Amino acid sequence: MTAAYRSKRARDLAVVARSKVGFKSMGFWYTSFSTKLTVESVEVTGSEASVPFKELTEEHQSSTTNGPSSVPSGYSPPQIATFRASGDGWQLDSIAPAVHGGGLPMSVVDG
Repeated sequence: MTAAYRSKRARDLAVVARSKVGFKSMGFWYTSFSTKLTVESVEVTGSEASVPFKELTEEHQSSTTNGPSSVPSGYSPPQIATFRASGDGWQLDSIAPAVHGGGLPMSVVDG
């Protein structure tokens, strides 16, 4: 990971932590996640690679009122990962929504 990506990820972790606290304060929590990534292509231009992909994440929830749910919720946003070449090989530089209005931070999966 590049320094820029690590910095963004640190900011995203704080957003995810606040969201989890708010979700739990409403009586809900996640019991499991599963994520599948489908890479659509890899385009290399000089020292930068662009990788469009689709993320399919399913989440199982539980609540204080109803207990565990057997029906997952999920999302499947198109995204683009950018990698930069370095002396150590290719490093992840960013993950961004492929369309405007991308929603929650996509650089963190934290159950």
